[in-house]
Amino acid sequence: RLWIEARYREVNQELDKASKIYKTLFTTHPDNVDYGLKLSAYQTNKLDGLQTLDALRRLPPPSGDDPRIDLQESWMALSMPDRALAAAIRAQRKGEDRSARFVVANSLEMQGFILFCQQRETAASTAWQKAKQFYVALGDRNKTRVVNTYLRMCALKNGNSKEADQLSEENESIERDLGLSAETDYQGLSTARLARKFADAGDVAAARQCYQDSIALARRSGLWRNQMFALDGAGNIELRFGNVVLANKYFEDSLSLERMHGLQGQGWLSYDLLQKASRMRDEGRLHESEEALRESTSLVFRLRNQDRRAEVLDGTADLLIDRGQLK
Repeated sequence: RLWIEARYREVNQELDKASKIYKTLFTTHPDNVDYGLKLSAYQTNKLDGLQTLDALRRLPPPSGDDPRIDLQESWMALSMPDRALAAAIRAQRKGEDRSARFVVANSLEMQGFILFCQQRETAASTAWQKAKQFYVALGDRNKTRVVNTYLRMCALKNGNSKEADQLSEENESIERDLGLSAETDYQGLSTARLARKFADAGDVAAARQCYQDSIALARRSGLWRNQMFALDGAGNIELRFGNVVLANKYFEDSLSLERMHGLQGQGWLSYDLLQKASRMRDEGRLHESEEALRESTSLVFRLRNQDRRAEVLDGTADLLIDRGQLK
């Protein structure tokens, strides 16, 4: 039952709740590799996640030798690219020893990503081409699309627009065959998720390009929520790297979308206004912070989603405490 609930929380992006459930599961069943891998993926502190992986490695074989442990480490150690690359190579070798072709493909995909972030585009492209061959042989067309997106990024960075266009056409063909909508493409392929990975690895230019692609896709498709998420993501990237003016422009565009969609946008609007109030306070723009907080508070009791209402109220309380308004 807890496993099902955790998966439900994942799908609904309630990642903090999912993490707590996986922690309960792994604490109760410390020999379960799947529980440990899920817990490590959602632990907000990367060091905690790596410690969970170390606990899995101490399990007796074959569990402790599971190549997915090394593959997970490669994702979690992105800020340490040499360690991440070594882990991905280990995962590939263990996968080959076990004839686990999907793990091998995942490992090659990861190696390509790390190499790309190290400005080693030729080596990255080679790894991704190998991964693609595995995915094609396995009949996994969705993962083929994912790798095509990586290869397209590589082609664009090398100025090879013809190859980039060919990869885009190949993906469009796959999407038509699979009957995928633009929304499914956004959620499944997740250009925005790819952008976050590039940002975590320090490749700001690639992250920005991904967010621009994501915003353009959502705008063309008329999917305002997806456009809102992409704008917020782009804003967070700019904020993270000190581009406050551009970040605020993205955030304001997102707020405008939420206002345009009335009741449908109120949950996001209330939450994002609260975030704006916090940012304006940090920038010393107290009047704008007060206005955003007032608007957020006026919306919160109209929300039907009780979890979102509680989240906004909790954030509002934190902000008021920070401002010394204890009453």
